[in-house]
Amino acid sequence: MMVEFACFLIRNTLVPVPGYDVHLHETPFKEMWTLHGLLAEGTENDIRNQLHRFFFALLVCVSDEALSTQWKDPLMQFVIAHHLIDDAGTFTHVTLIPPNLAKIQWCLRATAAWEILLRKPIQGHCLP
Repeated sequence: MMVEFACFLIRNTLVPVPGYDVHLHETPFKEMWTLHGLLAEGTENDIRNQLHRFFFALLVCVSDEALSTQWKDPLMQFVIAHHLIDDAGTFTHVTLIPPNLAKIQWCLRATAAWEILLRKPIQGHCLP
């Protein structure tokens, strides 16, 4: 689900949907472009590590637009767009939405937990 979110943000940046502006803070925007470049020529490990850096940047660096209203939060905008099933604004059946929200929640928790492990000193040393 989160990889789809990353693809949504990259695609929306390359080919914006008129009237559906998605705003990112400068830091996750830079991480997203690094990810975009790695998708073409990076190794699987490089891409995995960059996905982590990108998702962590999204967690800690929020755009002014997203802070002003929840409807401008990129993740909220993705969830809405992902669950639309036609151009008339019809949503996916409500029972199908919570599992997707749970996938997102657990991915973000895992991202934060991994970042803690990366920063935690081990026997007087820090992990790379």
